[in-house]
Amino acid sequence: MAILDRERVARAADQVISLIEVARKRARMYPLHHPSVHDIVLKLLHAVEEILEFRSVASFNITQEEIFLDEIPLTKSTLTHADFVKTCTSNAMNTLTFRTGVTEGEITKLVQLLSDRAGNGDATSPLSMQEKLTESGVENIEAGTLVSSSELSLLRGFRSPEEEEAKRCRDQALELVWETYQNLFSGRVIDYESVELTAQSLVRGLLADRNVYRRLADIKDYHNYTFNHVVNVAILSLLLGADLGLTAEQLNDLGVAALLHDVGKLSVPGELLRKPGDLSDEEWHIMRQHPVEGARILLQQCGYRNIGVTVAFEHHAHYDLSGYPAIAPARKLHLFSRIVSLSDVYDALTSDRSYRAGMMPDQAALIILSARGKDFDPALVKHFMRSVGVYPRDCAVLLTNGELAIVEEPNPDDPLRPKVCLPHSGNKILDLRETQVGIRKCVDTGRTGMSPEQNDPVQTARTQPPL
Repeated sequence: MAILDRERVARAADQVISLIEVARKRARMYPLHHPSVHDIVLKLLHAVEEILEFRSVASFNITQEEIFLDEIPLTKSTLTHADFVKTCTSNAMNTLTFRTGVTEGEITKLVQLLSDRAGNGDATSPLSMQEKLTESGVENIEAGTLVSSSELSLLRGFRSPEEEEAKRCRDQALELVWETYQNLFSGRVIDYESVELTAQSLVRGLLADRNVYRRLADIKDYHNYTFNHVVNVAILSLLLGADLGLTAEQLNDLGVAALLHDVGKLSVPGELLRKPGDLSDEEWHIMRQHPVEGARILLQQCGYRNIGVTVAFEHHAHYDLSGYPAIAPARKLHLFSRIVSLSDVYDALTSDRSYRAGMMPDQAALIILSARGKDFDPALVKHFMRSVGVYPRDCAVLLTNGELAIVEEPNPDDPLRPKVCLPHSGNKILDLRETQVGIRKCVDTGRTGMSPEQNDPVQTARTQPPL
């Protein structure tokens, strides 16, 4: 396409987005046959037809941060039409496609549905926008999600015996961490044998199929953050340890240390753990004590030879020893502490909290990469990107050609270019190592907003009697 034609199409696309919003708002104030609505519908139809002069379909891809017309980024619309993005996401639409032959009546029906004026167009309707369009007889406009909810369920589900066993091991680990916190709060001793058995189960499963455990580590639970986080850190640490070539015995010890690394958090008030703003000097002092408290608890209960004591003490110390608690410069952090520290930060960055949404995996990866040599061991960062991946499996991504895709399989030898599934191209699998197309960024097509629930499981462990 010539540059002038491309600019003309981009202008028409910006106009389409603007007119959809104007039409939607007017349709909420006036009847659909009112001249103020009808005139905008005609202008919208003409703008769509202008795009269709150059291509058989006009397909808009909508994410929370960017709008594309096929491969053309619509920067102006992205910056000025937040209402359009909100309208699309509230209707679970990530794509809006107009085909050659679209009629004024079909445009009017779309406006009606988006304005919630249709009888089946309310937000509580179980029908998707595409189902509503089809039910209304619209043939030349399509609206869809990145993948349908049923496809996403199948994609993310755990169905094989190996996957079911991995999920069972993870659930067992969650229950173990919960009971450990409960026991500590109630003054009872840690069931160290159960911790070891749980770690061994995770190691056996991970060594049998690492891909399943990569998927497990991506499970997030906002309402059960503390315990979910500890288990995810253990899985991420084991994935990294396996990539480093640690023996099964070493991985067992690493798993135990990772499952126990945060027990010192019981010494920190729940409201402090959830505080969204900067901490005061006094609050920082309290927060900085939790590695020391964790080491003290494990030293008393498990003895000085247990590597968990060292990891609990060192996991916030940083690779260059600039973290906390203060450690003598002549000392080098234990390998397991460096592994757990890296996994700890990655999972924290990618998890929702009561005061902020979790980052996309690529954003978290950039932060970790920028802190190598300071917060993190540079050699471990390299292995971490190989073992966990910049773009984890099932992650939604926006490609450089404007198409939305699902990561099918990371490429350990080239973490930036995984294999992806293209839902809008017949679920075609594309290996990005074999094409000029790359990834612009991860996108979140499923976030619907977080619950205002404020309870933190650590605080719950303080006030709720043991199970």
